[in-house]
Amino acid sequence: MWNKFLHNHVSCYQNTFFSPGGCCGNGYAWSEVCPNNTPFKEFKGQVTHSGGRFGIYFDNQYSRNVTFDSDGKLVNLDRSVCDATRPDGTDNGFLSVIDQSIEWHQLFIGQYSLGDFQYKNYTCVNSGTCMYWKVGKNFANDLTTQHIDEAYVFGDSTMSGSTGSTSMHGPAGKFAFNVRNLTFYGGSGFGLGAGQHCGIIGYNYGYYGAHCTVEYVLTTVDMTKTYNPKTFLFGISGGNRFLPTFTTYDLSLNTSDWPNDIPATGNAPYTLMAGYFPAFLDRPGCVATEGVGTGGEYLGETYNGGIICDKRTVIRRLNMVTTVQQVRQALEGVSEWPLFLS
Repeated sequence: MWNKFLHNHVSCYQNTFFSPGGCCGNGYAWSEVCPNNTPFKEFKGQVTHSGGRFGIYFDNQYSRNVTFDSDGKLVNLDRSVCDATRPDGTDNGFLSVIDQSIEWHQLFIGQYSLGDFQYKNYTCVNSGTCMYWKVGKNFANDLTTQHIDEAYVFGDSTMSGSTGSTSMHGPAGKFAFNVRNLTFYGGSGFGLGAGQHCGIIGYNYGYYGAHCTVEYVLTTVDMTKTYNPKTFLFGISGGNRFLPTFTTYDLSLNTSDWPNDIPATGNAPYTLMAGYFPAFLDRPGCVATEGVGTGGEYLGETYNGGIICDKRTVIRRLNMVTTVQQVRQALEGVSEWPLFLS
């Protein structure tokens, strides 16, 4: 992976760029490399279109501070440099930037799990899913680094089948998913969905845990140019619908359907949470989007039936760590029913 991938143009393959990674390499290099933890030296100007499945497909890649000898193998064959943490316990992540990638007419674009990667100056046109991402993490170098920084998503709503969508299937995880300068144009499907596949049956003993408490932090996200009635979704593709949240410090949660007479008058939407926690409706500046204000039920569809709070009430996630694994905890009083965490 420690190479430069510059200005490549690829089309009409099953996956137009695929980095399956793997832990240990093959053949002569077996156990002496760690491909899925090796960062990209430089990745810029990739243009791919008409992939049978994925465009860019990073599979399961966690970029880390891996060091090599002159033969391209791990220095002193020390695999500890591939670990998630350093000996002192600090994060071993290394920032890899995917810069100026243009994806057109793909079915999927993205990866399953990805850590310490940034999509910068990204463009997606008329694809089935403009981002496919299940699991992520905070950056090692700076918690304010953007996971997506400067991106444009275009979709033609008149196109049929699996193209023309502006849908972005975002990740879950115990982290803040930072998105800045993202603009949606036209399209079908939906806008930005959180927590893809998180907590589906067969994972986590059937319980929703802290892994699904991702917080999407939005800066200068523009949903006013999209045709989609649904702009923000919780728990897409069968994921947990309760725990993801969307937070902004500007107008990123405003849409073209945002009414002027919603009760949170004079304060821009600040946090969007799932609509299963009615106790928060007693807090200052928090309102239900279902059937409220101009647009009524349509506004509820726009915000997936969520609860919006302005800056008078700050919503944040709380992750609890127990000393014993597989402990089931229950929170009562904030939801329509006990919320079980494990």
